[in-house]
Amino acid sequence: MVKGFLATNSETAYSEAQKMLDQHFGNPVVVAEDYKRKLRGWRKIRDGDSKGLEEFSDFLVHCEETMKTMKSMSELDSTEILQSISAKLPAHLGIKWCRSAHESVVKERRLGEFYGLCQVCQTRS
Repeated sequence: MVKGFLATNSETAYSEAQKMLDQHFGNPVVVAEDYKRKLRGWRKIRDGDSKGLEEFSDFLVHCEETMKTMKSMSELDSTEILQSISAKLPAHLGIKWCRSAHESVVKERRLGEFYGLCQVCQTRS
């Protein structure tokens, strides 16, 4: 994104590059949509793919941290997004997440949350 400004020998190149970065990365709606796009496009993790699971888990933790400061990320708690994410997990973790979400509904009368999904991925059991 900023490469075009590197070749420019203009006094305003730095401020223009900074504006462009702020428009793209400083806009919470754009950031949230980018996270959702990456989650939707993540490949299904096969059983035994510990490296793939670790990468996915790390990304989920990154999403979770971003959710704490950006209200536009709260959509990651939606049933549709959670189902999409859980479908990418290896079978045993998908089942574990479904059980955890079901317990939340039965015991606490609330839907599963993104945080719970992160916890399931981090335990890897």
